[in-house]
Amino acid sequence: MDTMKLKKYLSLFIKLLIAGGIIYWLATQGKFNFIAIKEVLKPDFILIAVVLSGVNLFILSERWRLLLQTQNSHPKTFDLFKLTLIGTFFNFAMPGGVGGDLVKAFYFYKDNPTSKALAVSSVFIDRLLGLFTIVFMALFVMTLDFQHVMSGAILSKLYYAFGLIFLLFTFGLFCLFSTNSRMVALVTKFIDFLPLKQKFLKLYQSGQLYGTEKKLLFKVFGLSILAQIVAVFIMYVIGQYSASGKLIPLTTYFIVTPIGFMATAIPISPAGVGVGQAAFYFLYNAYLNSTSEFGPLVITIYQMLQLFFGLVGAFFYLQRKDHSQKINEAEINT
Repeated sequence: MDTMKLKKYLSLFIKLLIAGGIIYWLATQGKFNFIAIKEVLKPDFILIAVVLSGVNLFILSERWRLLLQTQNSHPKTFDLFKLTLIGTFFNFAMPGGVGGDLVKAFYFYKDNPTSKALAVSSVFIDRLLGLFTIVFMALFVMTLDFQHVMSGAILSKLYYAFGLIFLLFTFGLFCLFSTNSRMVALVTKFIDFLPLKQKFLKLYQSGQLYGTEKKLLFKVFGLSILAQIVAVFIMYVIGQYSASGKLIPLTTYFIVTPIGFMATAIPISPAGVGVGQAAFYFLYNAYLNSTSEFGPLVITIYQMLQLFFGLVGAFFYLQRKDHSQKINEAEINT
C-alpha cells in the first residue's frame, strides 16, 4: 500500500473515531436515546420520510443539472440523479477529506470526457450556492423570530455571526460572478497574493463561467430554498413521530436545521455523523431553553435516511464498475 492510500485510510479512521467518540459521549451522558429512535421508525413514518428524502435529493440533482445546462451540456435527469446518489454514498464511505461532490464530478467527467472544466465548475458553484442558501435561510427565519432570538445570549451571538457570514458571502459571490473588467482585474490581482493561487484562480474562473447567467443563478437559488424547505419538513415529520418533538413549533425547525447543517458541512467526520448529533443537541436546547434528547434523535434519523439513499447509490456505483469491466472485456476480445 502506497503512502497516499495509507494517509487516506488513516484520515478515514480518525474521522470515524471522532464520530464514534462523540456519539458514545452523548449516549453515556444521557443525551442520546437509542430507544427513542426505534419508537419513531414506524412503517407509515418510514414511507413518508423516504419519499420526502428522495424528493429532496432529486431537487438537489435538478439544481446541478441546471448549472450543467448553461454550458451547452444536456445530461439526462435520471443519469444525474444516479450520480447524486453515488455522491451521497461517498459522503459516508470516501476515505480522506474528499466528499461525494468531487466523486460525482469525477464520474460526470468520465461520462463526458470533454467536460472536465464544466464538471468541476458546476459542482463548485452548486455547493457554494447551497451553503449560501443555508446561511440565508437561517438568518431570514431568525429575523422573523427576532424578539425570541434576542432574548438569549447564545442565540443573539449566533444571529450576529450569521449576519456577518451572510454579508461576507454576498460580497464574495458578487466578486465571483461579476463580469465587470475592473472587478475581474482586481480579484485576479488579489488572488496573486494568496497561497495556492493557481487553484484559487481556477475556482474563480469556474465562477466566471456563470457570471452572465444571472437568471439561471436565481433559479438555482430558488431550488436551493425549496430543497432546504423539504429538509426542514423531514425534520418536522420526525418530530411529529417522536414524544419529545411534538410540541416544538415549526419555526424552530426552520432556524435550527440550517444552522445545524452548517456544522455538519465541516469535514470532521463522514457525512457529519457525530458532529451533527452534538450540534443539534446544543442548538435545540439553546433555542428551546431546555434540556432534551431531541437534537441527536432528529439528525440521526435524517442521516439514516441519507444512508439509505447512499446505499442505493452504492448499487448504481457497482453497476457502473460492472459496466466498465464489460466494456474492457469486449475491447480485449476484439
